[in-house]
Amino acid sequence: MFRYPALAALCVVAGTAASGELRPMNGGSLDVGTFRGNVYFTETHAGYQVVTTIADGEAGSPVRFEVTLAEGQGMTISTPRGVDEPSDAVQISHVGGKLFVMPVIVPGPNLVTAGP
Repeated sequence: MFRYPALAALCVVAGTAASGELRPMNGGSLDVGTFRGNVYFTETHAGYQVVTTIADGEAGSPVRFEVTLAEGQGMTISTPRGVDEPSDAVQISHVGGKLFVMPVIVPGPNLVTAGP
């Protein structure tokens, strides 16, 4: 069973909108590598107050991100993978009076060899 029942309940209520447009207080689920969670937002005078909670599998401790996004702003949540592999990532953007959640590809680091 899920270690954090409140997070599990919110995931069920949130639905399964893994990508696309979200509506205020109607959350969606997230998959970022091995991390699973949800995202929802409310409208404030400063922009969209976005709350994202993720955990690494059922046994992982949840981590919560909160940010206020004004029109035209966005944020990326990413998890690293192996060397020279792109990160698993999700972009959350406030564009055109709407909030979008979309998977993105974040290139892996460019490794440089030192010496001759």
